[in-house]
Amino acid sequence: MTPETLATGTQLTQVGISGLALGALYGVIALGFVIVYKATRVINLAHGGIALLGAYLTYNAHVTWGLPFWLSAVLAVLLCAVVSALAGRVLVNPLLGRDVHSTLMVTLGILIALEAVSASIWGTDQLNADDPWKLSTLRLAGLSLTVRDLWVLGLAAAVLLLFFLFFRYSLLGTAMRATAFHREAALAQGIAPSRIGAVAWAIAGALGGLAGIMLGTTVGGGLQPGIASSALVALSAIIVGGIDSAGGAVVGGIVIGVCQQYAAAYAPAWAGQDVASVLPYLVMLIILMVRPTGLFGTAEVRRI
Repeated sequence: MTPETLATGTQLTQVGISGLALGALYGVIALGFVIVYKATRVINLAHGGIALLGAYLTYNAHVTWGLPFWLSAVLAVLLCAVVSALAGRVLVNPLLGRDVHSTLMVTLGILIALEAVSASIWGTDQLNADDPWKLSTLRLAGLSLTVRDLWVLGLAAAVLLLFFLFFRYSLLGTAMRATAFHREAALAQGIAPSRIGAVAWAIAGALGGLAGIMLGTTVGGGLQPGIASSALVALSAIIVGGIDSAGGAVVGGIVIGVCQQYAAAYAPAWAGQDVASVLPYLVMLIILMVRPTGLFGTAEVRRI
């Protein structure tokens, strides 16, 4: 094996780890989409706005108020959970059971409102969230890894593990699974769909806020309004993995993140500068052509 091959292999590995970190973030965001959809059958376009809000709230608490970064992040995640739950309860719940386009347009309106409020308070210029790792790197087995990517991978793994343990073994998680499986049967067993919906919106908001904080770090590109658009890339992840599959959301996020990072690093010049931005949707289209329900989605069965 030549030194050139070793260098190329090292670069491929580093890009792959960076893709895993980005994919893990997409997976966390996509999981928020899936949770709300399974509990309420609503595709929550406001999720990107919640991610944006989490990033700016952390900046405000840490940089403006001088609180420690980690405390600022925890407060931002909790506030995002509250804002998301209130938005679901006050603005979306009254429309449940009506035309699906009504709820979709309401969540789009919430997204636009959150973007406008964030721009009016913090402006549209790129800001420095003053995250603790900044551009720090770590040498490991010949690889130069950013500390931020390692934190992202660790936090995402911990969050996803905690969620799946909660979803599988807790009473509330069991109620959420029952509601997602058959809403009417769950209601007959005394499970309140409104309560489950509120919990789902809150969990989704917390996940979105956490992902927004990580997207707004120095290595993530800095704090800017484009975070909301970056978060919405996770929509392609849930379509790839299956819109009603929590595990599929994670797998879809990793697939999209890895593909996007390799495209950004190695796409030929003739493909254009924006190929990495377009690739998630190209992957989504290819998957839909092969499996219309996504890799792990449940096919709808209709009796006629």
